[in-house]
Amino acid sequence: MFASRIKTQLLLISLAPLLLVMLLVLGFLVGTTRDGIEEQVQNRGDEIAAQIVSMSEFFFYTGDMEKLSEVVELMINIDELISIKFSDAKGRILLARELDSVNQTIRTFRIAIRNQDPLVDELIELAATSEPATILGYLHIGISEDRITTQLQAFYIRTLLIGLVALLLGVVLAYLMSRKMTSALSSLAVTAREIELKSLTARCPENGHGELLELQHIFNEMAESLERNEQHMLRRIEEATRSLNASVDELSQKNEELAKQRQEAIELERSKAISDERARIMKDMHDGVGGQLVSSLAIIERESDSEARNNIAATLRECLDDFRLIINSLNVNANNLDAIMADFKYRLDKRIKSLSITLHWQIDPKADQITLQPQQALHLLRILQEATTNIIKHADATRISISLQSDGDGVQLMICDNGNCRLLGRNEYDASVSSEGYGLTNMQWRARQLKGTISFLNNEPSGLCVKLILPEFVIH
Repeated sequence: MFASRIKTQLLLISLAPLLLVMLLVLGFLVGTTRDGIEEQVQNRGDEIAAQIVSMSEFFFYTGDMEKLSEVVELMINIDELISIKFSDAKGRILLARELDSVNQTIRTFRIAIRNQDPLVDELIELAATSEPATILGYLHIGISEDRITTQLQAFYIRTLLIGLVALLLGVVLAYLMSRKMTSALSSLAVTAREIELKSLTARCPENGHGELLELQHIFNEMAESLERNEQHMLRRIEEATRSLNASVDELSQKNEELAKQRQEAIELERSKAISDERARIMKDMHDGVGGQLVSSLAIIERESDSEARNNIAATLRECLDDFRLIINSLNVNANNLDAIMADFKYRLDKRIKSLSITLHWQIDPKADQITLQPQQALHLLRILQEATTNIIKHADATRISISLQSDGDGVQLMICDNGNCRLLGRNEYDASVSSEGYGLTNMQWRARQLKGTISFLNNEPSGLCVKLILPEFVIH
């Protein structure tokens, strides 16, 4: 685009003077030629008029119209002559002869016929009004201007063709002469654009001549200087960046270490405070509520055997078991899954010992590697407690099977019995849609708190199974 503009400007600069000179020369030629042709027409009319006057003067003077008519018929055949008229001194037409002049431009001449030899110099136009007293009459002739028009048109065409040829030659010569200049300027423009786009390795081809070649050489030296400066600046920036990055990395590492130490200190202090508070609560609950429950149970058991005594004793034992469950869930040092399950097995064995119920226990050895938070441990123990309590109270079962499996992706806990409770018309359902007691809904709520799922299935050949699945992200 830039090269095209340069070429256009150079062509305009080169052609503008040429066009001006051509216009002046052509204008002069047109004017001179037109004046020459006009002069030729005027001379031609003078010659014809003088010839007719010389031939007809005597006959006009004697009034021999017959001879005068012969002269008219003879002269009317001259080329370009369209009409001949004779009139007396008062302007009355004496004799006239006119050819068909349709679509022709006619120039009229009038010459006076005197009673002496006429002078051709006295040829005048129709516009002349003064006549000498010695004038016998007038000769009027009409000359066709078509030949003049044709000659002018031919001249205009030749002039136009000559001008176009000259203009074309001028354009070609200007293009050829400016080509080297535009090529050099275009190379400079392209290289400058590349440097503007951060390509400092670009160099201009030194294809010019004279001052342009020197300009290209200076431009390339400037580009080399810019490239050296940029490389020097980039090296300094790179060195400064490496130094800054090293300082930032060192500072960041120190900040991370300080933050880690601070977080560890906070966590340690928090854990210690929580542990101390839990230990205090456990001790207060054990010494206070636990002692009162044990004392009350001992007092009731010394009473004589009765239904009221047995109901109160059973209620106190359940409260004591529930109290121990809460205490165990608060014990930070006992939240290993294997230990939690072992403690629950111990308490369940004592509970079913006198009920003729057999306990089948299967725990994955990997459970020893799984640790739960205190609240998670409490939800899990509550689900186990609710499930086994329902079996003991309502299922009339003789066997309880508890299994726990860990596959690395999560934990699956199964609690099954062989009692007489079944799901009517369904093989499996979610406890969230069950209306069979508050305990099942409570188990479902606790499963959701553990981010897991709980469901109930028919056990074969009899009884029910409670299946609890805990995802991997619950395990710590």
